[in-house]
Amino acid sequence: MKLIVRILQYGYYMTLKFNPSIYHRLLMPSYLFFSMACIVIGTLWALMHLASIPPYGDTIEYINLSKTLRTDSWRTFFYPFIIRVAMTLSANHWYIVIYVLQSIVSAISFYFYFNVVVSFLISRDILASSVTQHRRLLCTIGTLLMVTSPLVVHFNLTILTDSLAASCVILFTTALFSFISQIGSRSSTGVIICISFIAMSLLRVEKLIFGLALVVFTIAIFLVFAPQTEREDMKSSVRSIIYFVIGLIVSVTIIMIVKIFTQTVDIGRRNFNSSQIVLNALSNISLTKIELFMEYLISPFWFQLELFQYLGITDVTALVNKIGGGTGWGTAHWATVWTYTRFITYHPGISIVFLYTFIALTVIQSVMLFLPPLKMTRTTFIAFMPFMLSILLNAGIFMFAFPGMHIRYAMPGYIILQCLILTKILVTQIR
Repeated sequence: MKLIVRILQYGYYMTLKFNPSIYHRLLMPSYLFFSMACIVIGTLWALMHLASIPPYGDTIEYINLSKTLRTDSWRTFFYPFIIRVAMTLSANHWYIVIYVLQSIVSAISFYFYFNVVVSFLISRDILASSVTQHRRLLCTIGTLLMVTSPLVVHFNLTILTDSLAASCVILFTTALFSFISQIGSRSSTGVIICISFIAMSLLRVEKLIFGLALVVFTIAIFLVFAPQTEREDMKSSVRSIIYFVIGLIVSVTIIMIVKIFTQTVDIGRRNFNSSQIVLNALSNISLTKIELFMEYLISPFWFQLELFQYLGITDVTALVNKIGGGTGWGTAHWATVWTYTRFITYHPGISIVFLYTFIALTVIQSVMLFLPPLKMTRTTFIAFMPFMLSILLNAGIFMFAFPGMHIRYAMPGYIILQCLILTKILVTQIR
């Protein structure tokens, strides 16, 4: 908790001491340089890894499941089905088909996010209407920066459910944000919500409870805290709300039917019980875990920070650990080490350069998050609640439920937080 207070104090101090000349002469050129470097290196990294399959244990299981499409309660049939279709299309290079699919869906989700958020900011006069003519360029830049970040590009090129699941979470959360904020057609937005909800629930078992929780919490907070005019607008759209509820009910029905007919195998694992996961999570909450959870949220790039000691920057990890009050902050978690070793398996040279470059960009982004300060009204803050709740739910659903948390379990939360930070930086440059 001391670390959180010190970071906030530093950010507030930097805001008060904000010097526009330093910002434009030093920070922006550095940010542009490292952004372009990440895009170029990330693209090269992806091209060099197209012909390889990272050796994750779950990968073998998904490949075996594609032969029968019968799973237990911890797996769903959708990803094995995708593998089988890819193998039908290309027997020798089926994994490249999946990589391309995952990369395309990832890019679509990011473009959809930036398009909706920029439209919202224009509608609320946070961005000038003249920005509309440059919206496609802005969305493209944001998409390129996101799809070439290490965590995203790595899992886009793995045979795991995490890439497609994260993309579906982004689509689902953004569509919910669009529905609440009345950006675009509510009917088409409702269709996106239902399709992405079904897809992510059939990719990862925990996403069903995540999706329902996100909808319930978002609507509850909106109805309680949103300005009266916003709530009246929502209540006046009775037909849209009814269709939305019906769509969710139909979606849950489809998900449960598919699960009943495909999750029929018993391989000796205990059954996945979502309610038990929640109860276990609540029973395991402690002050220490809450502080650890907040530390995860404070750093959306925990993956990079934990890798400091593996990149030889031992002094920095010692400093971070000291700032954190000696709580072990800065010591790499086993699950992160697991991801890191697979990240650098095939081409360690460019992988380490890639991470160094992104760490530099992360440091610059951390400063630019506070410079210049961005004023946000109550209406705007409430509107962005789906994204903030999505971060909390994705990062917390496994943090409290299990002793250790794998980086990819919370990946959608990290990605959304990175999107929000990037949005803030882009917005402050074009206002």
